[in-house]
Order: sequence, then structure tokens, then C-alpha cells
Amino acid sequence: MFTIRIVLQARMGSARRPGKTVADVAGRTLLERCLERLSAARALGAACVQEARWELVVATSKLSADDPIARIAARFGVGCVRGSENDVLARYLLAARDLDDTDIVVRATADNPLYCPDLTVRLIEHHLDSKCDYTGIAEALSPTVPEVLHVGALRGIAKAVDLDDYCREHVTPYVRQGRSTLDVELLPPRWCELDPSLRLTVDTPDDLTRMNALYETLLALTGGGHPSFWTLEQIYAAARALHAGSTAERNVVSAPAGRGRLKSAA
Repeated sequence: MFTIRIVLQARMGSARRPGKTVADVAGRTLLERCLERLSAARALGAACVQEARWELVVATSKLSADDPIARIAARFGVGCVRGSENDVLARYLLAARDLDDTDIVVRATADNPLYCPDLTVRLIEHHLDSKCDYTGIAEALSPTVPEVLHVGALRGIAKAVDLDDYCREHVTPYVRQGRSTLDVELLPPRWCELDPSLRLTVDTPDDLTRMNALYETLLALTGGGHPSFWTLEQIYAAARALHAGSTAERNVVSAPAGRGRLKSAA
């Protein structure tokens, strides 16, 4: 039996929106929203790939500012490893220190609360079937599908002599940019009907506002249904509707004075 370990990186420090990891998203923290969806992926994966142990851990820093993240992980019932703030690659190595080279690490980030459990498992299954060292989505990281790589590949990246600080902080650019000798597969941006045009990442205060609106919309549409079970189709439909409404509102606000107004009776 081998191990598939989903590692969710999270920290409080953020230049664009400090503390966003514990910011409120429809009544729960952003970190908890991420854990909800990834826990569902772990449960689904355990049913689909029964020969593997499926685990979920949070990887954060040793800074006292990140203590709330460790507390949330403990409350949620998942493990937590703590390492360097900026050398996130080192954090992943720490999270995988007890694993074999042939085991799997799934890299997820705590600014994406709408990872798709179904597509996450399908991507992992694809990775196992292809026997690649790394599998991800091309062009840009997906907010709905994480990255998958063998532990041996992760350790290989760390040994690269030309690895720079940017690659250490962002973990996988070294392989995504074709700088390694690893067997890498970058799937099309619209793999399995992904829609990269929809912004589902929380990076700025505006993103957080949009994510709250999206969650509230989905809760209303599903009758309060648990976010773990929202399908990608439901999420995309709600996101497109909100975007269309926002665009229409902006068009009304920016319309020239007098356009579309009824003339008053003389």
C-alpha cells in the first residue's frame, strides 16, 4: 500500500490581503472552506483508489502569527507541519519526510476554497496511470484542480543546483518551466471542462468579497447544501451569473447621462 498525501499550504502573511487565511467566507474561515473541499476529495479518493492511504495535512510556518492556522487544523482533525515561512518547498519536504519516493504528494494552496473533489481524484488517477513524475494544468495553476507529484520528484527538485528563491517559494515552477529532467505532463487549461476564465482564487480584498458572494449564492441555490458536495457545474453556473450581473451593473453605472431614461411628460 502506498500513500497519497494532500498537503495544503497556508500562512497568515499576504502582501495583498494580510490574514486572508482566517478571513470569513460565509460563516467559516477561508482555511476551513479549503479543508472542506479537500476532505471531500480525500474521502472520494479513498473509495476510488483503495490501494492507497489517503491523508490530508496543513503545512504552515513556525511563526507565531501562523498559530491560528495550526489551531484550525487541529480543530478540523487534520495534521499540521510547521517549517519555513518563505521556503515553501522545504515545508513540503517536511510534510513528506516519512514518505517513500514512490508515494504521492498533492499540492494545494489555501487561497482556493473551491477545489473540485471529483476532478482532484481524476487528476490523481490520471497521474498514476501515466506514471509521470508531475501532473498539473498548463499555463497557470488551476483554482479548482491541485498539482500532483511523486515524493521522489519533490526531493529531486530540492537538489537542483540552479534552484532560486522564487522556485523555493512557489514549489513547482522549476518543473512547470521545463527546467528539470523529470517526466512532466501539463494538461490543457480546459481539461475536463475546466474554465480558466473564471476567477475563483482569493488573493485580494475584492476576491474575498466575490468569494463571499459566490458562497452565499450557492448556499441559497442549494438550500443550504454543504459546500463539500457542490459540483463544478453548480459553481461555474453561479460564478458566471454573478459575473454577468456585475458586468451589467457596471454598464449601467458607466452609461452616458440620459441614455435609457424615460422622458418626463410636459
